Parts: sequence; C-alpha cells; structure tokens
Amino acid sequence: MLLLIFTGFCSQAQVSGYQGRRLLLNYDEYFMSAPTGPNQNGNEGFTSFNLHNRVSIDYVLSRGLSLGVDYHFFKTCFQLPGASIDYIDPSYGGYNTAVLETDGMLAHSSVTGIGIHLKKYFTNNIAPLGNYMEFGIIDFFQDVSYDKDKLQALNPDVVLNIPNQSPYSSVAFSISYGKKSIFFNRLVLDYGMQSGIVFNGITPTIRQQEYYKDMNVYLEEPARMRLLSHFIFNIHVGVGLLII
Repeated sequence: MLLLIFTGFCSQAQVSGYQGRRLLLNYDEYFMSAPTGPNQNGNEGFTSFNLHNRVSIDYVLSRGLSLGVDYHFFKTCFQLPGASIDYIDPSYGGYNTAVLETDGMLAHSSVTGIGIHLKKYFTNNIAPLGNYMEFGIIDFFQDVSYDKDKLQALNPDVVLNIPNQSPYSSVAFSISYGKKSIFFNRLVLDYGMQSGIVFNGITPTIRQQEYYKDMNVYLEEPARMRLLSHFIFNIHVGVGLLII
C-alpha cells in the first residue's frame, strides 16, 4: 500500500521548468522615445528613440523563480555643458577660470554592462512561462569620446587639457514587468516594460552657473546623467530559446 501511495505521489510531481527544460538563452531590445536625448544619432524628441540591447541566460530554480546573468551594450550621446572651469594657468603657476565654448557640441558614449537578475513568476504561472516581475543589478561602463580640437575656451590664449578618465562605472537597479510565451516547445517571445535608476546619475551638488572646480568631473557627470535619463524607463521585446 505504501509503495502504491509513493508511486502515485511521484507520478504527479512536476519537474521545474518547461517540459523539464530549465536553461533559456535570451536577446532583448529596449527602446523609448528620447525627449531628453540626444540619442545615439544625436537626435532628440518624441520621434527619436533610445535603443538598448541585452543578451542573457536564465536558469529556472523552482516553479516560480529563475536566476540570470546579462550583458548590455548600446550607444548614446550627451551635450557637453557650457561651463566655467578651473585650470592651472602657466603664466603664474596658479589656478584661473576659463569659460568653455561648447555651442551644441556632443560627446559620444559607448556603454556596456554586466548584471544579474531574478525573475519571480506570478501565481499559477510556471517558470519560464507567463507573467513575471524581474529585479536586476547592473554595473555599467561608459567609454566617452569627443572632438578635443573643438572644445576650447572663449579666450583663445587659454589651453585646456580636460582629462577623459573613461570608462566611467555606474551601478544601476532595475525592476521590470513582462510576459513570456512559448511556441514550438522551444521558441520564447517576451515583452514588457522596465524602470531603472542609476545611483550616481544624479549630480551630487547643485551647481551655480555650471561651475566646475575639478576638471576630472566635467565629462563624468553629464555622461552619468545621460545614462540615468536613457535607463529610467523603457519598453522591451525579446526572443529566447529553451536549450536544456
């Protein structure tokens, strides 16, 4: 009798994953209009779009949970701020102040990121199928480039050497809502929305007329602020493949 009960229990037990498959390879495209751009093409406005690519691997831990690692890559631009900036004046060996001539100049930011995420599937959904919430932590790296010959002070006698210390690192947190559907037992379609915060993307001090005492942060701060506005809200669509 005990053997029959044990056999019946095992026959109704459900293996985690979809038909026993737990490993999922994903590609997601995130996008949103760029009213606070400029985007990777230097355009901004509601008819221009930010784009963000992510490749990830998910592993189903249980009926309602999966854990994943992800790699992000995208490009964007940011406006070089017109500012007053301190520099060492060789004429007397001390600091002096120069006013920068930027006149709509853009810097280009090539961004990569490595992260981890946890997906919690809703009740009555079986991972990796159905509605879910995703929580992620990403470490972004921004490689910044700009035309050094055009970035000059209003006074042509001032020679500036603004350091470019990129790649700049920024830690971000994201929360997403999405839904996965499975076709042909292996092909996965995914769509949803994401909101995120870049922790050091908000300028730590309120500047008076964009005054920079430290030239080291002239590129770093607007680059991180642009990453924040790029990442703050996006729609995503993706495809995936159940491997094993």
